[in-house]
Amino acid sequence: MKSLTPWLAAIALGSSAHAATLAINFDGLDNNQATNVTAEGPLGVDAANWNNYNGSTGSNQAATADNGDAFTISWENGGEWRIVGFLGTSTDSVLRGYLDDPNGGSLNPTVTINGLASLAQGAYTVSLYYSTDAATANFDAGTVNGAFADSIQAVNNPGTTLGNAGGFTGSSQVQIFNNVTGDLTIDIGDADRSNGRATLAAITVEYTAAPEPSSAALLGLAGVALILRRRK
Repeated sequence: MKSLTPWLAAIALGSSAHAATLAINFDGLDNNQATNVTAEGPLGVDAANWNNYNGSTGSNQAATADNGDAFTISWENGGEWRIVGFLGTSTDSVLRGYLDDPNGGSLNPTVTINGLASLAQGAYTVSLYYSTDAATANFDAGTVNGAFADSIQAVNNPGTTLGNAGGFTGSSQVQIFNNVTGDLTIDIGDADRSNGRATLAAITVEYTAAPEPSSAALLGLAGVALILRRRK
């Protein structure tokens, strides 16, 4: 048993839980032309790991985290748009398109993400990235699972927009939610444009991935082996 214990413990440690990121990008539309952008490593997420979506509504669309975990995402009551013109940085490629509040609508756009309740171990962090081409942006406060953000920060955006009056003008922001649990229900804010804008460009979810069943079994075997060794 002494020779088996270190081997089991090493495998179990190597299979332990690890950090993962789910990244969602709303492409947006302009004259029914999807931007279909692929982010080039902004916001701490590699280009290949962004899930890009277009359409004002979506139902149970597949999404994959950077570790291969599979989720589904749905959104409704939204519109969509993209900022016209060239944006020159990788961060711009994510913030360029956004899920907009519907013109004249009274319902708040919502997004749901399923799978985190079973695939995330413990609490996790959600970041909502907002953008708009309005000349004066006044973002309304979104909520995650009914709670308001722990902090709101400006997104550094050195890019230049052409062909519109507003652009980002330093107004893009990220709302950060800590200690989130369960699956996600996101309300992206008030659709009353006289009060605020609901214009969600991207979502990132940083979580600790739960060990696979085989990994959990190995942890259990290692624990049993250690107990048996101590009894000898």
